[in-house]
Amino acid sequence: MVKEYFKSLSNTSTTSMESGIFDVDITSDDEYDLRQKVHVGEKVKEILSEAQNENRLICGWKDTIKYLNETENPEHSLFFILVPSNSDDKLSHMQEVMTRAYCLENDIYVIQIDNIEKFNSIIGTKSHHTCALIQRSSTIKIEHPDDEIDLDEFSELENDLIDYCEDNWSARVQPIIRLPEK
Repeated sequence: MVKEYFKSLSNTSTTSMESGIFDVDITSDDEYDLRQKVHVGEKVKEILSEAQNENRLICGWKDTIKYLNETENPEHSLFFILVPSNSDDKLSHMQEVMTRAYCLENDIYVIQIDNIEKFNSIIGTKSHHTCALIQRSSTIKIEHPDDEIDLDEFSELENDLIDYCEDNWSARVQPIIRLPEK
């Protein structure tokens, strides 16, 4: 049944049906801007690098969960990026499901990525982090961490990823984004 669903998707092709990793077939007509979808992996890479350089990236499960547990303003977080856990690791899977639920409840966009090595290379760590939480852009003036912020003020890159996330918010199968090789 699931494989039939994947085959029925006219605007995607996969290299592995079971993985849920999607490439966009750029020859089909679609209501979405295909140029944005083709480059979404590059945009994720850019926002990860930008957030790392601006010290607004929280890496790893321990630090991410600690931050989310202690913050009074989850709306200061914008994206939760993760490499999906191995289905055999039940504890990691449970942690992932609970964190996703928290993010969805607090309007933090969840973006799944395909590769732990590429992810850790982008954020410049030798650790094997499988997730990161990206805080809002520094273009938003937050003078005090408890201040209210304008929730509609985003950088162009953030807007591009928000549009992508909104397009896929209610998808039955959340796409896994391929990060660029270099």
